[in-house]
Amino acid sequence: MAQNTNTHIICEPASAPVRGMRSAVSPAALPAGYFSQLTNLRFDELQLKVRYGAAQLTTAAPVDSSDGSDTPQFRGSFSGSLQGTEVVIAAYQFGTSATLIFSLNTSTYAWTEISSLGTSSANGNTRMTVGYNVCFTVVKDQTGKEILVCQNGNDQPRIYDPSLSDPMSIHQAITPPNVTSTQQALLSWPTQIPIWQADRVGVAYENNPGTTGTLIWADTGTADNLAALLTIGTSVASGNYSVFNWEVGAPAVNFSTARQLIFLVNTTYQNLWNNIKITLKNEGSGVEQVVYDPSSSTCFNWPIFVTDVDPNNANTYAVAFSLDGLPVTTATTTTTAIWLTWVGTSPPASTQTCTFFLMAASGVIEGGAEYGIAYRNSNSRAESFGQFLTTNTASLQAQAGTPNTGLQIPNSELLYYDCEVSYQVPSAAQIEAGVDTLDLYRMDAGELQYTLADSVTISTFSGGSWNVTNAGTIQSYDDSTAASAKNLSWLMPDAYNLTIPVASSMVASNGRLFVGGVGAAQADVWISNYNFPTRFRQTVRFISNSYADPYSPTVDTFPGEHVTGFSIVTGSLIGVNVIAVFTDRSIWMLNGFDATSLSAPSQVDRHGCPYPGTIASHLNSVYWIDEERQCRRFAGGSIEVLSRNKVDDKLLTATLTNTSAAVANERYYLAYQPLGVSAQTHVLIYEELYGEWCEDVLAAGDATGLLSVDTAPLRVIYAFSKAGQVYQYEKSGQFTDAGTAIPVTITTPMLHDRYWYRITNGAVGIVCDEANETLTISRNWVNQPNAGYDGTIYLYNAPLNVAWLWETAQNMITGGQNIQPGGSGLAVQITITGNFPGGNQIYSICTYLSSTGISGASPG
Repeated sequence: MAQNTNTHIICEPASAPVRGMRSAVSPAALPAGYFSQLTNLRFDELQLKVRYGAAQLTTAAPVDSSDGSDTPQFRGSFSGSLQGTEVVIAAYQFGTSATLIFSLNTSTYAWTEISSLGTSSANGNTRMTVGYNVCFTVVKDQTGKEILVCQNGNDQPRIYDPSLSDPMSIHQAITPPNVTSTQQALLSWPTQIPIWQADRVGVAYENNPGTTGTLIWADTGTADNLAALLTIGTSVASGNYSVFNWEVGAPAVNFSTARQLIFLVNTTYQNLWNNIKITLKNEGSGVEQVVYDPSSSTCFNWPIFVTDVDPNNANTYAVAFSLDGLPVTTATTTTTAIWLTWVGTSPPASTQTCTFFLMAASGVIEGGAEYGIAYRNSNSRAESFGQFLTTNTASLQAQAGTPNTGLQIPNSELLYYDCEVSYQVPSAAQIEAGVDTLDLYRMDAGELQYTLADSVTISTFSGGSWNVTNAGTIQSYDDSTAASAKNLSWLMPDAYNLTIPVASSMVASNGRLFVGGVGAAQADVWISNYNFPTRFRQTVRFISNSYADPYSPTVDTFPGEHVTGFSIVTGSLIGVNVIAVFTDRSIWMLNGFDATSLSAPSQVDRHGCPYPGTIASHLNSVYWIDEERQCRRFAGGSIEVLSRNKVDDKLLTATLTNTSAAVANERYYLAYQPLGVSAQTHVLIYEELYGEWCEDVLAAGDATGLLSVDTAPLRVIYAFSKAGQVYQYEKSGQFTDAGTAIPVTITTPMLHDRYWYRITNGAVGIVCDEANETLTISRNWVNQPNAGYDGTIYLYNAPLNVAWLWETAQNMITGGQNIQPGGSGLAVQITITGNFPGGNQIYSICTYLSSTGISGASPG
């Protein structure tokens, strides 16, 4: 037998492959380079390095403004860009009263409640009930404005819009008033020039004086049945005119805002418009503008004829002259007269007459338009289902024209109109819930969809209350929105439109909002309309009997499973992100853009996620803790287990109900509550670069909630403590955990001889950065209680700023002898504990080992 003695290198990563922690593996089975425990250490720069400390950011915990006595309980957080500003949002429960939502100022780290108790709020009480975690996601509303959706699986969703003075509102269903016959659209012309008047107020006729055969105005009928009759004699000559003018004091007509000048006439003389010039004139200034001149090559604009004015009389028609492109002059903006001038070269063979029923300056809405309406809460973005309106035309008498029985203005795609839309104001209860806007939709001729023409304010909030004076009444609105001015991307909600359902999880991607855990069984995922993340429906919308609308909302159901969370996995070849859906039993994928593809989820694995707070993603990797309490990762199209027989011993006994996770700097952080501990003081870290684990134990605060926050130049992690404080976890240059020294633990494998002969263990040595600290060395011997002595390393005795020190006995003199640290036995496991400043490096750890075995044997 021969004794073999050497210095055993416990840790020297610079000259060996990087290894990590294997707390679940038998210490005697650990190969070289692995540790039973690595606490608050990293393998940065391929060297063991103490993690940086946590800095406390907040000086005060959030408080309930109505009852500051309750201790806050963390319920969820969010960070991201919202309307161009990076925000940090957190929800806290206070006792049994309510859950409040706060914004954290990342410069002053002061809390501001963004929910409201609602005593004088336009949006009511927007606080949430207790007992539920809150999730958040950013979506773009119908206008492209970013808003934050807040859900807790119990209350109606909350919508946060930081640009509003009252920023949070309740997103709830809107029940529109019952459709009545009075809800309709009435086609009209915005300015009618009254031809018939009993008292002749506002109208006069003037003829070319003293000329035989001129165009002559005359009135036909009596009292209220007057009409303008234009007579063209056989001797009419070029330059003869008749004037339809306004009485002194009558308002001028602004033709520059009209698309057409329209006459409704009855005549048998079809060549009338080949011989008459039309001129607009301001008779006060003498300025005039020619609208139509058949004798001029520069103003030869053929009129438009519409013959469906009176189906019983083919000679009754509307004739329209385009005003588009005319210069804006005094004559067009303040017209006081219309001149009809004979420019023909041949008078009629016999006297002709033409009856003028109506003259009008048209609107800008093309005939044949169809209307729909929907009601909306402008703050919460909730919309009712769409309602279709009937479209009628006004009678000539209603338009200040001659009162011929039954004569209506035509509804022609060749003409342009104004439109008076009648609608019913919702009930007072709906208004007080925030329904303050009517959206007016129009489908013009040749279009296939109803698009937004205008929005009408139904009620306003002022002085602490909504104005409900007009609740339930019929109101009207004049639509004068040209087709080119409509918002073609804002479509009318269909008849099955629903608001955002109550859900416990959410994610926004690909222009849609995905919400999960919907329904009593929590088995549904509802997917919003494309580009309308606040619109949902329970069945796919079909364009035809066989063609589904690709933009339609849809619903996926996972029978027997509870949907717990989502993650965005990656972008597919068609540029659409793949959505991972987690249930308590499985993981599914939603891959595609259109409603048909999104209605067909594919199951990826039978390992689900009962702990939604553990889901975190980075690049193309998604991490979670499954129902077997194993950490899994989906990456590159495959799923791998990361914790089994490595660190799952810690997960199997931990409390994981409110576990949280985050990813930053190529690390997955998983905070958990160890057995027998009342807070999430421990964090398991998976190093993506090395594929290894280590563990942190927080010396100050806890990690009840972990949140990755994008700050320049790096992403950082915030830790929300149980007491309501916020810490920046692992802040660069931070040497302590908020003033408390960082405790380090290194537990080696079980050191033994190759053939398990008895070994003797000498002192432990360490090479590290100098620190004013003391390390404690303890030994666990196999079947050898009290097999030796533990020792101490005094790091502050190190010279030249680098500690190269050996362990000394904790009791230097025992029984008159200087006892050296160490001992003997079959195998020994060494644990090094002590405080280290954050960022300090450990370059090497070693110990003396000797074995009394066969010649040539060496320590294991």
